[in-house]
Amino acid sequence: VVFVDNHHGPLPVNTGGICGAEATVFNILKVMGTKAKPEDFKLLLGDLNADANSATQSELGRRMHRIAANWVDGIFASCPRGRSERLGKGGSDHDALKAVLKI
Repeated sequence: VVFVDNHHGPLPVNTGGICGAEATVFNILKVMGTKAKPEDFKLLLGDLNADANSATQSELGRRMHRIAANWVDGIFASCPRGRSERLGKGGSDHDALKAVLKI
């Protein structure tokens, strides 16, 4: 089973929102921990509103494997088996990201 969590992060960018990055990451992981089964392949992706050097992505990186990052977008997985590619603009101000995962 692949458990997918699509997250749109809080603003302003790189703040983690009103409660900060640690609380944001805690809440993301709490949902995943209560809804996914331990044996599920867990995938978190979305416009995190936090760049790769932010406290949010750093905290996520302590608990999950970063598969892709571009600007404020990211893809994290429970296992490090993947590769990624930026596909460029596709009608959005964000680049499309492609991730190939070995499950």
